[in-house]
Amino acid sequence: MKVIQYSTPIILLALFMLMSSCCWREGSAPNFESRKNPLVPLGHLLFFDKRLSRNGTKSCASCHDPRLAFTDGYRRSIGATGDLHRRNSPSLLNISHQSSFTAGDPFLVSLSDQIAIPLFNTEFVEMGNSADDTSVLLALEHIAQYAELLTRLPSSPSHLTWQTVQEALASYLQTLDATDSRYDRFLRDPKRFPLTSAERRGRDLFYSKKLGCGNCHGGKYFNNGASGVRFFKNGFFDLSHRSSLDTLSPDYGVYHHTQNSADMGKFRVPSLRNVTKTAPYMHDGSVATLSEVIDIYSAGGIANAPKDEGIHQFELTPTEKRQLLLFFETLTDLSYQTAFFSQNPLFPSHHE
Repeated sequence: MKVIQYSTPIILLALFMLMSSCCWREGSAPNFESRKNPLVPLGHLLFFDKRLSRNGTKSCASCHDPRLAFTDGYRRSIGATGDLHRRNSPSLLNISHQSSFTAGDPFLVSLSDQIAIPLFNTEFVEMGNSADDTSVLLALEHIAQYAELLTRLPSSPSHLTWQTVQEALASYLQTLDATDSRYDRFLRDPKRFPLTSAERRGRDLFYSKKLGCGNCHGGKYFNNGASGVRFFKNGFFDLSHRSSLDTLSPDYGVYHHTQNSADMGKFRVPSLRNVTKTAPYMHDGSVATLSEVIDIYSAGGIANAPKDEGIHQFELTPTEKRQLLLFFETLTDLSYQTAFFSQNPLFPSHHE
């Protein structure tokens, strides 16, 4: 991965603005205010820095690697102390367009607040920090790159706080847009950017009553259907806990936060943008390939309650399945690979 070394404030901000302007394609740029936000370069630096974890072994990019569409490719992620997370690492691309920021908490609607979870989680350690321990922050603020960036903030603080860390990371994450897929171009100009006949057939199948994919995976970001569904019972409930090797407590999804029995087994509907690049699938990472996902849903889901009644059996010919997979390919936008936000701003010894 390309390494960017920030040396002086002037060079840093000039580089940031240059890459911001040259790497965004039509239809994928975040608003200008987010790009000129002085918190963004600070968040960019923090995101890639393993020194942000308590023992210096994990960065945010460890579990959200730009080379893997901001996922980690594992079924379930591993924290700084070796703890196994109960869920699969979701892609962070287009996260600013999510209506909620975890797989099972409908009340967590602030990106800055969400960042506290990986920073301070104790149920299964992710970054391994404590909110009342500032030793990590003290070490960072004495590093020249961080000291320079602090002077660029409106209040020019002399000390780094956890609140500033959370706000900076949230500001950086809001720039992670990838909305220039072939399908986006087709929607903007069908004559100039046509889909193949097989891709169009795949799209028709996706939105058909027969399959009903669009009922949940609708909208511009393919994560919110016409009914406005945000969380859904797809039957992938508490599967990993049933293994005798798994010592984590059961994962109840939304129920854990609402204590409403109707929410048992509900999890957030994920975006399908760049879905071909974010395997494995489901909130628990239990499905290895998209082909397998289609097979599971076509069979009426898995035999596990609770499950939404909208999940039903359907038949696909091998040709139709291939067409559906081809449509998923059109949702891929690889501009993130060269965008400024994917470039590592740290010296090699401190990044993933």
